[in-house]
Amino acid sequence: MTTETPSQNEPSIEESPSPKSSLPFFPVLLTTLIFISIGLIYYYYQTLHPDFSLIATLKSLFPQAATTSMIITRPTPTVSRATPKPTAIPTPIPLTSGIGDYNVSHAKSAGPSISRVIFDPLDVSKGENLHLKVFLKSPSIVETVTGFLNMDHQTIPLVFTFSEEAAGQNQIWESTTLLPDTVLYKYILSITGVDKNGITTVIVAPRS
Repeated sequence: MTTETPSQNEPSIEESPSPKSSLPFFPVLLTTLIFISIGLIYYYYQTLHPDFSLIATLKSLFPQAATTSMIITRPTPTVSRATPKPTAIPTPIPLTSGIGDYNVSHAKSAGPSISRVIFDPLDVSKGENLHLKVFLKSPSIVETVTGFLNMDHQTIPLVFTFSEEAAGQNQIWESTTLLPDTVLYKYILSITGVDKNGITTVIVAPRS
């Protein structure tokens, strides 16, 4: 039995790859070429039109989508508040009509002694004249008598003038002023008398 050995000069036959094995390569290549083409077109167009913006163009084409994506809705909290109660208005201290006559006592001082203050009228209203009379006692001449009237919203200075001598070394000083404010809740009179020996201050408050 004879075994045939292939000749070295005999050409060898190699199997070529099947066409099916190269098919997946073409979609990838095609997609790459498409993206490269789009990129070149966009670059060329932007070179000719520097103001062109792809994002702005997309927003103009889809304004509703661009706007809606930026809206954040938050629930509005509901706060319940109790209705405040009205502030009660205090009732003014009632005063007698006509003249108000106050006897005054104070600690001993070097200045004149102030013993009596008269309000005329006592229950005075804004825009009316208030006449005040002060009785002072001093072994010497009283030099000045001044005062302050503290009202509901403001305080005004008062200047008294000598009126007459009274019995027992008493001197009467008087002042008249037109009330620029009400005295319904604050009605405080401060009086200061001065002589050569010293100063005396008293406070009379029909309302405070």
